[in-house]
Amino acid sequence: MSRASVATVLTARAWEEVFVSFARETAAVRVVARAYEPEEATRRSPSVIVAGSETPWISPAIVKAWRRRGIRVVGIHPAGDEPGKRLFETAGADAILPDDTPALRLLRTVQALSITTPPTSPEGTLVAVTGPRGAPGRTEISIAIAWGAAREHRTLLVDLDPPSLGIRLGLRPHPGLADAFDAVRSFGELPDDRARSVGPISVLAGIDGGPLTAALRWELVRSALGSFDVVVVDLGPWPQGETILRQANTAVLVCDAGPTGLVRASMLVAAWQGPTPIPLVNRADDPATTAGEARRALGLEPAGLIPTL
Repeated sequence: MSRASVATVLTARAWEEVFVSFARETAAVRVVARAYEPEEATRRSPSVIVAGSETPWISPAIVKAWRRRGIRVVGIHPAGDEPGKRLFETAGADAILPDDTPALRLLRTVQALSITTPPTSPEGTLVAVTGPRGAPGRTEISIAIAWGAAREHRTLLVDLDPPSLGIRLGLRPHPGLADAFDAVRSFGELPDDRARSVGPISVLAGIDGGPLTAALRWELVRSALGSFDVVVVDLGPWPQGETILRQANTAVLVCDAGPTGLVRASMLVAAWQGPTPIPLVNRADDPATTAGEARRALGLEPAGLIPTL
């Protein structure tokens, strides 16, 4: 039988160092990662992740995302810390132990969990829409993509460049992104009442994003991927939203057909990090000329040329 592979989440508390040292000394399991960030924990496809509630970014949403990928999760909480214990109970962790648990018992728990793999739950497709500054039409393109996807899939449109979407769609300011994130932190998923229905799509928008860092916005979007078939995110002007862009299945680059718009877009492409962008050129009233100029500026074939409406 192959050894279980385990990733731990780094912490200043003693349990993590003690467990890793014991695991390496006994060679009973393979420690494949000691992670600072959520993506580091999954990069080498461990069968089990061991994480402590004291880590600021550990939340029910992140634990549920790991389990959707077929990874077992052991939650560690300070002895006597009921809120830390409840965090993992809400998330549905496979095992929950206090941090004074002997290393041998924790190791045996990891081994037992690694014998079987939990069923995976497919996540939705993430479409990120970005572009240079200068109002190239990101919001309108985001709405159009979401509207088209909603013909066949349950689709959520997220505004990470507020209040653009809310204004375009005539939505009230609340509930907004901060309200949605509070719910995600509490329940580990996005409740239906935090998104508004506009025609065939669900929309998450508001007057502002509240005090949400890039990592917290990604946590909000990732939780939505567990509930919707397609999530379309208006990231706003690049480099805003780079964390989400790097995780996207599809990245759409919206730029203006004018010389300034193409120059700005070419600078964006030169610094691009993420899936190969799909260029959409807006206000392209001379399609043949614009297509050639866009190819030269971007080094990419435009996927669409949109005339001024």
